[in-house]
Amino acid sequence: MKNKGFTLLELMLVIGITTSMAVVTFQDKMLETEQSQARRLGMEIFQYNSAVQNYLAHQSGSQDPSLIQGKHNGVNWLKSTKCGGEASREWLSCSFLSHSGGKTTLGRLNFNTEIKYDPTAGLTGRTVMSKLELGDSKEERADLAGLAALIASGAYTVSERGGAVTAQDSTIAYCPDTVVTSSINTVCQGDKGSIVMLSRNLSESDRWLRVDHGNVMQSALEFRTGDPTPASQADIQAIDSVSRQIRNVARIYNLGSGNSNGESDNLYLGKKHGDAAKAMVTLPNNAVVVDADQEVLGKLVVAATIDAKGNISTDGDLIAKKNADIKGSINIGADAQIGKSLTVSGQTRSVGNLYTDGQLSSKGSAFIEGSLQTNQKITGLGSLDIKQDGVFGGNVRASNINAAGNIDGASISSRSLNVSGGGSFGGAIYAPKIIDSDNNYYEIDPASTSRLNAISASSITANQLNVNGRMNANEYIYVGGGATEGAGCSPSGLLGRAPDGEILSCKAGVWGSKSGMGKWTRASVASMEWGRYCRVYKSRDNSDLYIAGMWGKGDVKESYFVPISNNGEVLLNYVKYSEYGGGGDHGTNTTRTFISKAIVYDTYVDIYGGSGVPCDSSSIQIR
Repeated sequence: MKNKGFTLLELMLVIGITTSMAVVTFQDKMLETEQSQARRLGMEIFQYNSAVQNYLAHQSGSQDPSLIQGKHNGVNWLKSTKCGGEASREWLSCSFLSHSGGKTTLGRLNFNTEIKYDPTAGLTGRTVMSKLELGDSKEERADLAGLAALIASGAYTVSERGGAVTAQDSTIAYCPDTVVTSSINTVCQGDKGSIVMLSRNLSESDRWLRVDHGNVMQSALEFRTGDPTPASQADIQAIDSVSRQIRNVARIYNLGSGNSNGESDNLYLGKKHGDAAKAMVTLPNNAVVVDADQEVLGKLVVAATIDAKGNISTDGDLIAKKNADIKGSINIGADAQIGKSLTVSGQTRSVGNLYTDGQLSSKGSAFIEGSLQTNQKITGLGSLDIKQDGVFGGNVRASNINAAGNIDGASISSRSLNVSGGGSFGGAIYAPKIIDSDNNYYEIDPASTSRLNAISASSITANQLNVNGRMNANEYIYVGGGATEGAGCSPSGLLGRAPDGEILSCKAGVWGSKSGMGKWTRASVASMEWGRYCRVYKSRDNSDLYIAGMWGKGDVKESYFVPISNNGEVLLNYVKYSEYGGGGDHGTNTTRTFISKAIVYDTYVDIYGGSGVPCDSSSIQIR
């Protein structure tokens, strides 16, 4: 009987074949993945090289391209300073290889670029990539590097991913260890096993329209989309206007006498046939003539003069930072606001009202048939002649005002006011000084001294009246200053009036009457203690005051007080008196110490006696 199933040899054969197929499939997948990564590496290389080409194209037009020579490591030198780069503008996107620190996604390759300048060859940029080595063993993958170089060199036809700038003039090659052709050797220059990029800026090998005078054109430059040979005008109009653009252009200008035909002609922009425009232009040489309507969506800045033969209209404001010279008429349909002066050499005519918040200056005559109203000043540098009445609600300021008639004003301020006729002032006159024009001796200065020849007045009121000469009064003189006899005063020589009307004079710092010390009389003495005081009242008659002292038995014929202060209190250190004895005068005026102290009041004196001085008729007597 025959056995059924697989033998061990058959089973091992099936397992071997299956394993081999799995290994081959896995290797295919790995190779496909690596090739996809190599293609991405080629696109990254293409983007970097395109940025270098763009940089060289822009720098080739500078005055001295040799200044940009040098070596650069990495990608930051092509990135803007806004994202941490070193360039003033963005040649490479800020997001380019930002996830890998500026190195490629596959193999983490670095970029090393050297820029050179030769006056005959122009600018060149040579970039050498580090070798592509993968795996733990750092196996050099020439196959993947070659594929990446192939993708980078043909990227403008194979694929253009976002951010990739079309190349102008470039060679990208992988430099193997084997012998290469002379053209490749020019790029590799001994660098084996690396991807090398050579960017140039030469007009003879440049496939693009250049901006550094490198291209020579003998016919028209025409942009077309769709049908390459449009048969009708409708086909031409159907061309997409978005595709007919010139982008990132630094300058478009006419070469003038530098043309090969030797002409010095203009640059015309506009219609297809500009023969009529050539005959009408006012600038025949080296000018730009626009033979069509223009619409500027942005700001238009003109460094020189704008000459327009037609109208200039604007839906917004027309702003001139300097003068606006208009040879013809100015028609303003709405309000006109002038922030500063308005100067008119000829006539200015206003059919309606003329309003100005600032100055209105006219070198010639200004005729106003209607009213002139202003909320500000009217300044006349010359004469201001007003034939009829002039009414001003505010101030009028002028160097000179000559008025044949009246000048009426609530307030008139002038450095000099000359009135040939009479002057009538309904209000007050304010002036620092008034001087008589015929006689300078007549002067009124309220802040200082006034001089007058004679004053005739019903009443003169003054805080102080100083008279250098005599002061005559044809009537009575009334002294209103009250004074108290015996009180202090200053300075000596003053005249005062006592309450009873008696004239007092200030002598030696004390108010006193012209007749000397007044008369005194003893009051009725109340029960005053011995040795205290006695109150003596001023007498109204001619009787004398007799005070008997403890040192003299005779009568005191004459006595007075000697003050030593001005506050109303006096010390009677001495009393001058005359003694009479035996009915006769036995002595002369003698100074004796009598009473120690007294206080003087208006009508009485309190006398303080010492010990043993009684206050009775024996001490104070009246005769």
